Amino acid sequence: GALTSSILESELFGYEDSAFTGSRKGGKEGLFESANHGTIFLDEVSEMDHATQVKFLRVLQERTVRRVGGVNEIPIDVRVICACNVNLMDYVNAGKFRKDLYYRIAVFHIHIPSLKERKNDINSLIDFYISRYERKKHTKIFITSQAKNALISYDWPGNIRELKNAIDYALFMISDNTIETSSLPSSILNYTSEADDIFEPLSQKISHLEKEIIQKAVDYYGNTVEGKKKAAKSLKISLATLYNKIGK
Repeated sequence: GALTSSILESELFGYEDSAFTGSRKGGKEGLFESANHGTIFLDEVSEMDHATQVKFLRVLQERTVRRVGGVNEIPIDVRVICACNVNLMDYVNAGKFRKDLYYRIAVFHIHIPSLKERKNDINSLIDFYISRYERKKHTKIFITSQAKNALISYDWPGNIRELKNAIDYALFMISDNTIETSSLPSSILNYTSEADDIFEPLSQKISHLEKEIIQKAVDYYGNTVEGKKKAAKSLKISLATLYNKIGK
């Protein structure tokens, strides 16, 4: 994604002597040649421009590479692994990525779920980044259960990179070798605060539900002694319990 189409082409396929201004004398072999009888990993393949996509597709189909400025076909035997952080089929439908190339590289598809979809991994990742810092600084770092719970409950739209950033931020903010909730980035604290507002305590929610059901029963049978007796019988509780709950 950081390379222009011309640079990407010369990096992947190589170039011959004097192929362009500033080229290395004697030419240069490309990454596909270097990976012959091995594996080449192409990250952010979704950002490859259309012209390079065409040449990439030809390499996969013909199993040969032609250097920039060259005429000879160089046979190669490589395993190709591609990665991207977008839905590549959406790019295909939008005309940003060639459909024939997509089906060439998507022979064996691996979907890595977002961090939001694998909450069980968050605890291990927290421990990993903290222990790496401990080894580097020769110190011991502690994290409170409240801080860990805040990290686990967060949605992590930025996935693992955002989690690492949050841990780095917290390690910078601590003063007594303990990561507390207050040490975390504001985005996580605000999210936790919003979640607290949305999810009331279970006991409180049950109490509200009880009150609503009792009120409906009393309204149905009548707010008289006889009506309350019928309401209590219908709810399968004693009249004393009904009065007690109404009193609350």
